Amino acid sequence: MKKSLFKYLGCFFLIAICLKSTTLTKQVTYLKVEIDGLQKIGKDASGNPINWCRTETFQAQNTAIVIGSQNERVYFFSDKDNCPKLNDINCQNKSYLIAGDELITSQTYNEFTCGKYKNTIGWLASAKLKINELDHNPPIEKWVGNWVQWGGDFDLLGGSIEIHKTANNQLIAKGIMNYRQNTGEFEGTANPKGNELVISEGNDKNSCKVSMLLLGNFLLVDDNSNCGGLNVTFGFLEPLVKKNTKKNKP
Repeated sequence: MKKSLFKYLGCFFLIAICLKSTTLTKQVTYLKVEIDGLQKIGKDASGNPINWCRTETFQAQNTAIVIGSQNERVYFFSDKDNCPKLNDINCQNKSYLIAGDELITSQTYNEFTCGKYKNTIGWLASAKLKINELDHNPPIEKWVGNWVQWGGDFDLLGGSIEIHKTANNQLIAKGIMNYRQNTGEFEGTANPKGNELVISEGNDKNSCKVSMLLLGNFLLVDDNSNCGGLNVTFGFLEPLVKKNTKKNKP
């Protein structure tokens, strides 16, 4: 009788262990599936996930116009977890654009394009964007004007760049920049090379050097951090647009 009892108890424990093992195997399998799903997102050349669309991965490439029906909202999508995904409310942000809005575009990912509108960066459905034809050799007049901030925190920083044309078709650029209590400025003359303009105030490593890229109706600016006081850089400025233009008013 005791042997039979031990025999049944042994079988019971064996079945319990098998069931527990099966449950753990399923849990590990489910976990592996979730991990594998995340691992499907590759890395770019800098080691960042290729589904990222944010300041540190944004490299301006072109401009685009939002297309759609009247009053249609074209939403930005996030890059968290496995986003962006169309028709996924968990990936959709509150920010949106409407037909006719012009923005700067960067890399693509599946059916999305990374876009920047003023100080907002996020994924947008590529089907809702009409990519503009980029002019790599814009006419000299395209540079001329008073360029001001398109977006950003005006209480924290501010700046503008004035560009004029000389009699021999060179460009004179003068910029001012304010960041907190510090200021910066530059001025110089140069010839544009395609859609790029570089102003250098000297030839040594401590001289101010400002690089500008004309991207459609936008002016993108960067410098070598030698153009002003502590922490002042023209790279802080959002893309610039010409003052008093109907499109993309600052």
